[in-house]
Amino acid sequence: MARAKSHHYVPQVYLRHWAHDGRVAVRRRDRPDPFVASIRKVARETDLYTVDSDGMPSDVVEERLATIEGLMPNALASIRRFQIPRRGTPERLLLASLLALQYIRTPDRMEMATFPGDAVKSANGVRPVSKAAIIGSSSTRTMIGTLATIRRSSRRMP
Repeated sequence: MARAKSHHYVPQVYLRHWAHDGRVAVRRRDRPDPFVASIRKVARETDLYTVDSDGMPSDVVEERLATIEGLMPNALASIRRFQIPRRGTPERLLLASLLALQYIRTPDRMEMATFPGDAVKSANGVRPVSKAAIIGSSSTRTMIGTLATIRRSSRRMP
């Protein structure tokens, strides 16, 4: 099976809610002018969630994210209808978990989570760590824990 190398840190299913003909308006933080682009080409990075598995690249994190992203359409639809789930319900837990996952899965957040350890390694003369090592860090463990919570909460929904 072919590997998915283009990993979206803002899920395409999320972007579709604001797209017109598969395109969204984008404004990059480092550029003042917005532009229109295909949802397939924005908010993505090559091999962002690729991890090392027995010396081979693995898409296990990307595959788990894709599974969870399948739960997003209903959660997003309720938000767009201004129907926020009541506290203590499985739907509310699912929505909170999806929001938490979105927060921790961006490249900036992942870099922030690994920076202290990387700085110490660099100060000790260890060359910069690979993206695979970064992905295998506490940030990924947090992400996988959040994925497990989402999976459990989705099973409790009617």
